Amino acid sequence: MNLFGNSLKYTSQGLIKISMTQDQPENVGSKERTVTLIIEDTGRGISEEFLRNIIFKPFSQEDRLATGTGLGLSFVQRVVAQLGGNMSITSQINFGTKVTVSLPMTLEGIPLTNEPLTNEPKAQSPCRGLPTSHRGLYMIDELCRDHLGLKLCTKADSEQLTPDVIITNPAVYDTSKSSHSWRELPVLVVCPTALVVHKYESSSTPAGHTKFHGFVSQPISPFKLERAISSVMGLWGEAQESPHEVTQTPLPSPSETLSSGHTMTPDTSILGSPFGTTTPAKDYFQVPQFLLVEDNPINLKILIYFVNKLKQPYGTAINSKEAIAAYKETPGRFLYIMMDISMPVMDGLEATRQIRAFERYHNIPASVVLAITGLGSESTRDEATRSGVDFFITKPAKLADLKAILKSRGFSV
Repeated sequence: MNLFGNSLKYTSQGLIKISMTQDQPENVGSKERTVTLIIEDTGRGISEEFLRNIIFKPFSQEDRLATGTGLGLSFVQRVVAQLGGNMSITSQINFGTKVTVSLPMTLEGIPLTNEPLTNEPKAQSPCRGLPTSHRGLYMIDELCRDHLGLKLCTKADSEQLTPDVIITNPAVYDTSKSSHSWRELPVLVVCPTALVVHKYESSSTPAGHTKFHGFVSQPISPFKLERAISSVMGLWGEAQESPHEVTQTPLPSPSETLSSGHTMTPDTSILGSPFGTTTPAKDYFQVPQFLLVEDNPINLKILIYFVNKLKQPYGTAINSKEAIAAYKETPGRFLYIMMDISMPVMDGLEATRQIRAFERYHNIPASVVLAITGLGSESTRDEATRSGVDFFITKPAKLADLKAILKSRGFSV
């Protein structure tokens, strides 16, 4: 779908041709096959220089004004390589592009494992005991680890450590969904087809713990998986705060995922309105206000959960420009700003500098800026301090760290 999406994106007129072939084995009776997928289009084409030197580099796009993150081809190439295949691209400006993907296949499928994956943010090893012989789970592992920044552990590990979310398959879900250990956790079931998702969603009425159990279909992409995880975690978070007022939020359908292209804009129905409404209007200026700035929807959900635990109102921004606009719109409202440092377009340090300049110019009491970062170098911290950052929170963020910082500033928690 990623390759087809690229052709669709850069072909304003003409045609897109998709074909798939299977070779004949040299040895009679062999179960080994090579399946070749070819996607050809008559679009704008790719320059020779970009094709030769840059095309598979992450965050690279020949047209920098085009939508998307520039991760698609890099991700596809890695997946193909991990599956033991190869990928080639030929192209000519104004004549079109041809992408060829060849993958080794066997006639017999690999048995499904009964080992669900879980996200465990405190685990130091990136992946322990994962059954990598199952290609489907291996791909989920890659998506979670490399594209969503999650830490993974196996079911055995989760018996000692409580995970944030369980990712599993239908077979395991059917036998485990009613168990006590699954009742208190958000669960995402990765289904083989959209029909299986429809079967689950139409045959059961969400009630109790199953309100934060969700379903998503293959094929899976980083964006699609991210939205699905955000959805079940969002429902779970709402259940913790308002156990009697949880509403069901549908997961993205295959058509929604296709139409969204390669953007990573969070679903506003998942993240809520830009300004949380956990405090009555009459108390608006009587309590500290938090501004949460994070471009990753899952990380933003974690910050929202933390602030909800503190019973504080909050506003959210998914990039630095939104954060600056929100701050200037209501000067002095946000006494605490939790700012992700690594964001596209404008990083958190530049946003902090602009906020500090605005405060000085208008003689506004300075907000407390807490930088959320995975960058632990001394030079980064020095630059952050010069930019006006007051405290650091290292990813993955922990509620205990936030409480300790707030207590040091006289905030009652």
